[in-house]
Amino acid sequence: MRQARRVWIAALLASCAPLAAQNLFVNSDLDSSLVSWTMGCGTQMAWASADEAGCPGSGSVHVTGGPCQGQQGAGAGQCIAAGALTAVSAAGRVRATSGLHVVVFQYFFTPDCSGTMASQQVVPAGAASGNWTLVSAENVAIPGGTGSILVGFGAASNAIVEADVDAGYVGVRSRIFREDFEGDLGGSSAACRWSAVVP
Repeated sequence: MRQARRVWIAALLASCAPLAAQNLFVNSDLDSSLVSWTMGCGTQMAWASADEAGCPGSGSVHVTGGPCQGQQGAGAGQCIAAGALTAVSAAGRVRATSGLHVVVFQYFFTPDCSGTMASQQVVPAGAASGNWTLVSAENVAIPGGTGSILVGFGAASNAIVEADVDAGYVGVRSRIFREDFEGDLGGSSAACRWSAVVP
């Protein structure tokens, strides 16, 4: 009896451990606010009611572009602690008026993305079409000594650009489900996204 109880407890504890595909973003689906999101390139960032899956009660972040590293850019993302991570995968939905979709990784020595950026990596993710588009970067290596990473999604262009960003994900493995319930278990948009077909 005691042996069976120990096995059951061990299984329960294992089931509560963080999953490899767990989303490290907070408020990833922007259901009601911009909490935890920050502007990368751009001049203005605001919550918008336009949701990438058309889910009522959810939204996205709208960024008005501006000069950014020699061109125009519009994007938003979140800071995550690097900890013991050696590589991450990122995915999100972007709708931009022009230019090239990008996934951006900015590396900092500090634990909160403050101070001078140590380095960055920009991953091109296809031409903007004006429609919601899945953008992703898989298994991106993290430089040694990194304390935190600002991971963002957006668009870069030679012209003025605006972009909407939604459904951000960063994790050790590739995203499995379009809605992973991590940020809003039982939230207003969960049933909506689970009824959609995962592309």
